[in-house]
Amino acid sequence: MNRPKAYSTEIITEAAKEYVKKLEHWNEDEDRLEESLIGAFNSDLDTFAIAKRLDYDGFDIDEQKYDDLSEAYHIVNEIAKRVLKQWVIDEGIKLELPIGSIITAKNIENKECEIVKVYPETAEYGVWWEGHRAVKGKGHRIIKCEDVTSVLVSNAL
Repeated sequence: MNRPKAYSTEIITEAAKEYVKKLEHWNEDEDRLEESLIGAFNSDLDTFAIAKRLDYDGFDIDEQKYDDLSEAYHIVNEIAKRVLKQWVIDEGIKLELPIGSIITAKNIENKECEIVKVYPETAEYGVWWEGHRAVKGKGHRIIKCEDVTSVLVSNAL
């Protein structure tokens, strides 16, 4: 099974359903609100863009309702993380490369990268390379485990 996409239809729909529950004090038709939120979330997770979409769909967006919409981005991301973590468990994915391993990876062309952090719950590695914009130990780029293209040095026991 492929890694879940952060903004897939499944995740957007689940986020909209969860968000409708948070907005029950709006006293709006839940199905209509959910449908409108799905459309909004598929376009943009910016509060203004969501409010504009809901206004277009006939909802009266006042200042309080606008404020209520400010958590949309965080809710979608939390659900995406939850789905990803469950996928890692369901697929039985175990990261095999330890910190200190030297690899190459997709989307980081012509760079030998050092694994500086391991994220087993999301099946990702934090990598750093010479010339990275952050000082080693102060920042890294996160890559998916499936994006490792070769292992040059492994510190595995």
